[in-house]
Amino acid sequence: MISFYLILRGNNVVTPWFTFSPHVSSQFFSFCVSFPTGFFLNRLIVFTESELRGRVQLFRYSLSVLSSLAFSIFLIKLFVDIMKLNETIAKICTDITVTIYSYFVQQYFSFKVKNFRKTA
Repeated sequence: MISFYLILRGNNVVTPWFTFSPHVSSQFFSFCVSFPTGFFLNRLIVFTESELRGRVQLFRYSLSVLSSLAFSIFLIKLFVDIMKLNETIAKICTDITVTIYSYFVQQYFSFKVKNFRKTA
């Protein structure tokens, strides 16, 4: 929301090819910060049991993040443009939903453990 209120000030981002609404543009700003941060935190702290090589994890993480980004933009457009929710409430609802989705995608795809051992 920092990029929405402080950087974009609620204005559209106009490029020669497209005009992006401020709530969609702020999603892209947050993506640029959260992608590298999220990968390293997930790899080094959360999913340390994964035996996949780093480049495989990065590729799978990229796919999961891109799907999360698309899902996030879809939800933001749905909540703000169609359902006419306040941008802040829409962002909170979107972030909660996408965080849950993202966790499961990363656990079972990006940082999958090949031989899961149960401890008794």
